[in-house]
Amino acid sequence: SVTPGDGQATIAFTPPSFTGGGITGYRLTAHPGGLTATCTASPCVFAGLSNGVAYSFMIEALNGPLTGPALGSSPPVTPTGSTPPTQTGQTISGLTVNPAAPVFKPGGTFSVSAAGGGSTSPVVFAIAPASAGVCSVNGSTVTMLASSLCTITADQAGDATHLPAPTATLSVAIGAATPILSWTGDLTKNVGDLAFDLADPASDSQGAFSFTGSDPAVAQVSGRTVTLVGPGTAILTASQAAAGDYTSASVSLVLSVTARADPTKDPTVSAGSQAQVDTAVRFAAAQQANVQSRLRQLRSAGGTNASSNGLTFNLHSPAGQDISLPTNALNLGEAGAGLPAGWGLWTAGALIFDERAGTDGFAGFDVRSEGVSMGLDRQVNDRLILGAAAGLGWNDTDFNGSPSGMDGQQGSVSGYGLWRLNEHLFVDGLIGWGRLDFDMTRWSAEAGALARAERSGDQWFGSLTVGYEQRGPRGDLTTYGRLDGSRTKLKAYRENGLGALDLAYREQTIDSSNLAFGIEGGRRFKHGETWMRPFGLIEYRAALQNNGDQAMNYVLNPATSDYILSLRSFNDDAWVLGAGFDIDLPAGWLLSLSYRREDGSETDSNGYALSVTYRGKAGGN
Repeated sequence: SVTPGDGQATIAFTPPSFTGGGITGYRLTAHPGGLTATCTASPCVFAGLSNGVAYSFMIEALNGPLTGPALGSSPPVTPTGSTPPTQTGQTISGLTVNPAAPVFKPGGTFSVSAAGGGSTSPVVFAIAPASAGVCSVNGSTVTMLASSLCTITADQAGDATHLPAPTATLSVAIGAATPILSWTGDLTKNVGDLAFDLADPASDSQGAFSFTGSDPAVAQVSGRTVTLVGPGTAILTASQAAAGDYTSASVSLVLSVTARADPTKDPTVSAGSQAQVDTAVRFAAAQQANVQSRLRQLRSAGGTNASSNGLTFNLHSPAGQDISLPTNALNLGEAGAGLPAGWGLWTAGALIFDERAGTDGFAGFDVRSEGVSMGLDRQVNDRLILGAAAGLGWNDTDFNGSPSGMDGQQGSVSGYGLWRLNEHLFVDGLIGWGRLDFDMTRWSAEAGALARAERSGDQWFGSLTVGYEQRGPRGDLTTYGRLDGSRTKLKAYRENGLGALDLAYREQTIDSSNLAFGIEGGRRFKHGETWMRPFGLIEYRAALQNNGDQAMNYVLNPATSDYILSLRSFNDDAWVLGAGFDIDLPAGWLLSLSYRREDGSETDSNGYALSVTYRGKAGGN
């Protein structure tokens, strides 16, 4: 027989007859589910059953490790549940907020917490209906809607063994906030300027503003209108009344009344701005010249791209061009750079000394600058060579008769190529990008102080040349047309150190481009063991773009419209005449001497260059 219970059943049965060693126990198997249980004698209690499920049981006798035949299956029975447990009470404790005294802020929050009773249900927070316009709650985060009394309730539901907890209540006073005021910076005005109105400071409060001044001998305040009286300084104060969820507050500024000049008329301002324009264009022109010098080598090499190096010392012309016209004698040889066939490594550099004379409205300055480049190119086929180069440029500019100065640096990368359409026609070009950084100092005699500033920017530069070459065993002649250009964008910056005379310079774009047409050539002859090559150049360059206007204003109390300083670089229409001599010495050195004369529409210049190159072996071509 089988008797059901709570999650169990009691099975009584008649033990079977046996022979041998005797029965040691019984194994019971419940169906469905296949659960098993063992016992030593009838009746057996089978626990772990599910209430409401009908079970039948099969009994087997055990004799040590042996199992006897099944005694049969019992009729099905259904276990039933017992009486539900008794529920006990519980309470919520420790209802609190953090911070304990919150101050109103639009969208501001604080946290709420509480310890629940023994129930497995969570503590749930809510806002009392009377506080619906003051605060809201999401989980344990309370959001402030106004400064007033916020009443928070806490509830906890019961479970099988606990009754629901009584509602706990906490009232929190949200204090009024101090408004955050943001007003204009300190003002600098000139005696005689028109009266002006003070704008309300930016505030998160709606309270009304009133305005006062500290010194009526400097400025008189009526309502919000300020009338300038005399030189000096005064404190202007804006006071805001308490309103809504905010207390009263005030904010002040310093009004300085003095005379100020047009900054573009200051020679130190114009000279510093001009130096930046010239240096930016010079940096781009120097890298263009270095890569163009390599392209000349490649054109002169008859379809090969042997490695080379060069060092040039010269008095640089304002246009930043190098008159040197390298030939095959510059080659280091097939194994000079230890590169695979078809690859060429080259370097080019110039140590430049330049001077710009002072003119009306501009202070003169001397510039010492140096630009170097290193490149690697690959001969794709007998008509195409492609390469890439990296360059560095730097200078140190000192302004005549002034402690003002400027340090400039440039790092650049570029790509270039030469394509020969046939034996005579060629196209070469380059495109590059560079980053510029300037550190500047400007002495102001009016302030008796030195202003300091930093500026950065980037530039794109490029060149495209189309030409026709005629080469013979001893000479060459090339006619060409070339388009050069650069665009520099310098970021806005401001000075520090001059107080009310500090200047803010706007973003500046410097465009420089020109179109050149020229003819160049040379003839080689041998004197003893020494090869010599006189060469010459004549070129006309037409400026297409040459502008870099700089807008500026005072940092404190700026003028209604910016001051504009019109600036141009040294790029202008010019005739270029050049001549020189290459001497290819048997010891493996190439000595180049050159002279360059530029007659421009606005500038004239003379340039001298000395180039010394070691090729590793004597040349003969």
